[in-house]
Amino acid sequence: GEGAEKQEVLLVFPADVPVVISKFDDADMLVQISEAEEHQVFSTAASYLKYKGLDLVKSAVCLTIQGDLEEDYTANPAQHHEENEEEISVRVLATFEYQDVEYIISEPVDPVLMFATASALAEEVGVRGGGGVQSDGAH
Repeated sequence: GEGAEKQEVLLVFPADVPVVISKFDDADMLVQISEAEEHQVFSTAASYLKYKGLDLVKSAVCLTIQGDLEEDYTANPAQHHEENEEEISVRVLATFEYQDVEYIISEPVDPVLMFATASALAEEVGVRGGGGVQSDGAH
């Protein structure tokens, strides 16, 4: 209608590396842990990553890692798959143990994408990035 303001909607992704915490289930399938279990192991995972010079951050959307990741992290810590199942490789960033269970911190298989309005994104960048956002094309 007249006077209605159009908002630009953007598809964005996290600036930091998104990660998930997983473990192998009884069928040797790698599965992402529940939020409740994630809450239990978070401080152990964060401590382990801090030792490696990385920060585990619980953002509003997902877990992320801040810091310099080495580029030599490899896919698939072990061959845990059925012959008739499609094998999916993940980038494993770290493994740690909590109460005799091995957990894997890896990048998610699917990309983490979010919707944001241009005005909300400008406010977020202005507040968290410490700088203003220029919309006039100036550099």
